[in-house]
Amino acid sequence: FPYATPFRSAFLADALGGRGDVGGAIAWRAAARADEAGVAHLRHVLSQLEDAQGNAATVQALDMEFWKVLTNATGNRAFKLILNSVSVAYPRDDKFRSAFADGAAIPRALSQVLAAVEAGDADAARDAAEAHLTASGDLILASLDEREA
Repeated sequence: FPYATPFRSAFLADALGGRGDVGGAIAWRAAARADEAGVAHLRHVLSQLEDAQGNAATVQALDMEFWKVLTNATGNRAFKLILNSVSVAYPRDDKFRSAFADGAAIPRALSQVLAAVEAGDADAARDAAEAHLTASGDLILASLDEREA
C-alpha cells in the first residue's frame, strides 16, 4: 500500500475484517486442540512481546509470530494456508507502526487469548482474538486515514 487510495483503503479494511474473522476461528480451534508444547510456545512469544515494549517493529513481528504459533496449535492446514495468505497482504511497514506503538496493549490482549486457550474455553478465545484483531485493525486504518488527510 505505498500510496493510499480509496480502493486500497477499502481493500485494506476488508482484509483486516477478514483477519479478525479468521483469527477468531483460529483461536476457537486452538482452544480445543492446543497441547502443552503449543501453549508453552505461545507463552514464550508472549514473554518476548512483553520485553519488546517501545519497539513497534518488533511488537508487530511478534504479534504475527503469536498468530503463527496459535495457527499451528489448531492442527488445521487450511488455517495455515489462510494465515500465510493474510500475512502476505498484511501491511508491515513504517506507515502502520503507530498501530503497534503501545507495546503494553498487544501483550495484554494476547494474554487474554492465551488464557482462554489454556483453559480450553473456545468461545472466550474467539472473543478475545476478535477483540484484539478488531482493535489493532482499527489502529492500522486510523494510521492510514492520518496519511490520507
